[in-house]
Amino acid sequence: MLPVKSVYQDLPLGYLDVDTSPPWPLLAINDAALRLLAQPQRTQAHTLTTLLSTLTSSDHARIEAQLRQGKDGSFEICLAAPQTPLAWRHIQLFQKKDHAQLIISDISSIKAESEQIQKEHEHRIKNNFQSLISILELESTFLDSACCQSLIKDHLNYIQTYMDVNRLACYSDTQNEIDFNRYLTTLCQHYQRQFSREFKSANLRLDCPALLLDSKTTSVIGIILSELMINTSKHAFNVDHDNQLFIQVSQDHHQLSIQVQDNGPGLPEHINIESAMSFGLCLIRSSITQLSGQLQYEYRQGSHFQLLLPIHPSQSSN
Repeated sequence: MLPVKSVYQDLPLGYLDVDTSPPWPLLAINDAALRLLAQPQRTQAHTLTTLLSTLTSSDHARIEAQLRQGKDGSFEICLAAPQTPLAWRHIQLFQKKDHAQLIISDISSIKAESEQIQKEHEHRIKNNFQSLISILELESTFLDSACCQSLIKDHLNYIQTYMDVNRLACYSDTQNEIDFNRYLTTLCQHYQRQFSREFKSANLRLDCPALLLDSKTTSVIGIILSELMINTSKHAFNVDHDNQLFIQVSQDHHQLSIQVQDNGPGLPEHINIESAMSFGLCLIRSSITQLSGQLQYEYRQGSHFQLLLPIHPSQSSN
């Protein structure tokens, strides 16, 4: 066993002292650190890199990146050892002049309680959304106007976008970061099912990189894309046509670009997307203003919309 200061040996917290150079040779370690990292008491590990082998590759990389930068840090990590039940650890990193210290604590029970609260919270919100959906669906059965029924259907789609954001936020580690690719995939699957019921041929394709966005930005983008897809089904798709809709997302530094392309007839020439007073375009413009973004339109063998949004460093992560 490596030497360890007696003051740390009997602590329930894990203690590690490592060199400042990769692969960060171990200078000192107590029994609790080995236990919390699911390592045997007679481990052959002599470097931090080897000792962290029970972490996921992403957690491992984050800690080593912080060490390379010479900065203090705080991490919530999950053990990846197959023989170990799901276990969460908190690691606090302190950088000294010629060495670094890591303090490890077990937060599994705290995470379990937090996840239970999240599930209960999600369940309550889901029930509230579902009640609202049921009321709107019931109301639509008493309406003779096709226009009113269509309007209620649109509102049901908007509610679905918020439900998807809430569901993904509840299962996100940070509660505010949403897996944008996963969210858009879910949203597109919802509309693909809807298109398939209404048209003989309707193909919705998505190209989106791995991207994390905050929940507010995600929900607003969801409303914009929902409105564009609703309008596509109403004005671009044809019952006997090979209907195509393509959504492409890309990120360039601190700007997010979302392009929506269909193969329909395009907007009428008299429509100006910056001044038209239709409900859909007013909703889109209002939503884009919330995000300080821009919307561009041109005809490219169909309607082509491009949404440009500024993304700050705290809003995105690759």
